[in-house]
Amino acid sequence: MSCRRRWVVLSALAITMACERGAPPAPVQADAKPANGMPRLERRTLVLDPEDRPDNRFMSFDVTEDGRVVYRVTESEGPMLRVIDSTGRRLAAFGRTGEGPGEIRLLVGIELFGDTVQLYSSGTARLVDLDLAGQLLRERTAYIGDITLAWVGDSVDHWEPLPRGPDGMGPRRVVRSLAGEREGRTLLTEADSIFAAAITPRGTNPPLSFPYAATPNRIWVAEPWDYRIRMYDAAGSPLDDVALALPPNRWGPVGAARMRDQLAKRPKFMRGPNGEAVRLPDATARLDTLERERIRHFGRNPLHLDGYGRLWVVGYARDSTAIDVFEGVTHLGRVMLPCYPSAVGTMVAFARSGWMAIECEVEEGDWPTELQLWRIVERG
Repeated sequence: MSCRRRWVVLSALAITMACERGAPPAPVQADAKPANGMPRLERRTLVLDPEDRPDNRFMSFDVTEDGRVVYRVTESEGPMLRVIDSTGRRLAAFGRTGEGPGEIRLLVGIELFGDTVQLYSSGTARLVDLDLAGQLLRERTAYIGDITLAWVGDSVDHWEPLPRGPDGMGPRRVVRSLAGEREGRTLLTEADSIFAAAITPRGTNPPLSFPYAATPNRIWVAEPWDYRIRMYDAAGSPLDDVALALPPNRWGPVGAARMRDQLAKRPKFMRGPNGEAVRLPDATARLDTLERERIRHFGRNPLHLDGYGRLWVVGYARDSTAIDVFEGVTHLGRVMLPCYPSAVGTMVAFARSGWMAIECEVEEGDWPTELQLWRIVERG
């Protein structure tokens, strides 16, 4: 069973569900086995057939405990999904675009629960369960609502990004609800300093997601600018804080060059309501200070729990992917991967043990990104 990956917020999974045949499956939380320190990562080479490459990039994928990867290829003609082994050999191809039984329109996310592939079809507001051969197991209606953060047993943690109340001044909060119910108990509010920092915008647009992970007994929230992580109990009461003594994160040469190119190409005017030219704020002043500009230590989807109860934090540093592993509040170590993070945010999936898949930008080649597969090898 794979660790949870938050789905991209093109559309959020609601927690008000009209279940046709029971509640949606939720991950089973096994008792954590004793860890044995910092594991090592070994890359496995994936060789994909041209027909198994995605239309554009590896936007949706997950990985099993034996190294099989399920990912989206297309939403136009041909089978939508592929299943490959740890060498890239195709094992199955299935999935159809449409609105009929088992069909998908506008795929938002892929989740693996053992041998069950769970898909969210945002165009039809349905959760669709298939086996790894593509046979339909069940499907349920899932209405659109608040933004889902994590499944926890038969409950779901979700958050309300807009202030609540009739006056629009109520606190933003994280709520845990039983599947199929909208109301639930409040876990976190803006009174918590780490949660408040994690959802505070540093720019013009408020975040629609933030670093979050949960099990039945623990919750983790991270603030990405100063690398602060807080662990809570199941009721949302703070337990421990983790902070790495890292210098402010900066652009690497590749990232700075790409940002410089984006700023140079940014339009100077936009069309106003009456057709007039409206001057946009001048962003070229950033060009002189780009190398000194502070950036996040990690972005979307950084927090992952493995079968040993360790916390994996996937971020970026100097044009590479930085992965920190924690056991409780103890930092076990950091490993750097030769992976330039995707421009749309780091896309990564963990099995409960043994494997990690991650999307990386490619500077040269036929495809803009590649999928890297890593074997997690335990010590001893």
